[in-house]
Parts: sequence; C-alpha cells; structure tokens
Amino acid sequence: MPNTKVGMYDVDDSSAKDISSFPYLNPNEFSVACSAFLPRLHQSQLQAKLIYNESKIIVGIELVTWKVCDRAEITTVAHILLSPVYLLPTLYFTCTSTNDNGEYHPITLVSEVYEATSMTENIKSMMKAPSMLQFSSSGTISQCQHPLHDTVCFYVHPCHTGDVMSTINEDPEADSIGLDSYLAIWIGIVGGAVGITLKG
Repeated sequence: MPNTKVGMYDVDDSSAKDISSFPYLNPNEFSVACSAFLPRLHQSQLQAKLIYNESKIIVGIELVTWKVCDRAEITTVAHILLSPVYLLPTLYFTCTSTNDNGEYHPITLVSEVYEATSMTENIKSMMKAPSMLQFSSSGTISQCQHPLHDTVCFYVHPCHTGDVMSTINEDPEADSIGLDSYLAIWIGIVGGAVGITLKG
C-alpha cells in the first residue's frame, strides 16, 4: 500500500481512516486530516491553503471568505488549527469591513462579529445536536492571541466540539468518521457560525 507524505510524516493509506483516540487528534492525524480536507474546500470554491510550520509540517488550513452586508464587504480570514489543550480543531479568525468608499475597518468587537457574520441566526439554525444546545450566541466566540501570529483574533471555543463529534460518530445510520472526513464534518458544525459552509 503506498504511503502519503504529509509534511515530515509518512502515513500508510490503510490507516488513513483510523483515529487513535476519537474525537481527539494528535498532530500527525491533524496534518493528515488537513491534507485530505483541502481538495474538498477547493471543490466548494473556497479560497484555501495549507499552513506549514518552519519544519515544513502541515499545522493547519487558511480560508478566506467574502460577504456583502449592509453595503460593506466583510472579509473573514480563518485558520483551522489544532488546539494543544483540547486536541481538537479550532477555528481562529479575523474580520474586516470595506465600505463603498474603499475604507477599511477591522472588526474588533465580538458584537460586531455576530452582526457581520450573521452568527446569531446561524447558531439558531445549525445547533441541532443536544450537546450543541449548550452553546449560547454570546459564549461561542471569544477573543484570544492567535497561536501562530501572536495577534488578537477571534475564535470559536472548542469546549463542546468533542461531545458533538462523538454524538455524530455514534449515529448508527452515519458512516464512521475517519481522517478523510473528520474536518468536513467538523466545519459543518463550527464553520456555519462564521459563514463558512461546504457546497454539495
């Protein structure tokens, strides 16, 4: 069976679906999941690229989305990174607004993020799983220091992600979640909060 090269890791294709401690990912598994997810993002016509560290190992994915909101264009730059604490993918992002005059305005308040991304409505429609109902529209997004750039950004807190992924994986009618599908399912749970959705 051929091996897949992901950064400095060699991953046997026969084990590409296996996750050693589901729903938690180790850095190697996360790198493989990112590599497997990138083509799906491109199929959805999302601008996306892999993020590498100084050792040329995949450490995440960068996504850029645009949306027109009240005569302003909202640009969201999102990074999917592995939380070293939760061992789960975490969505870090920044939003900027550009008005009709070309004036650029970074969005710095959580309340502005909710408005710009329509998060309140998205949360109402997307939080179907029982454990996701523990989220509140005021507690899902927080500010933090970006783990790679050491700048202030927003992030979708991963504290309930493991429970939700486990609930989905236990569904007898659903396919087992592997590294090849992990991030596609995860983005369906988390990405909608900030307007990132997959097509098809």
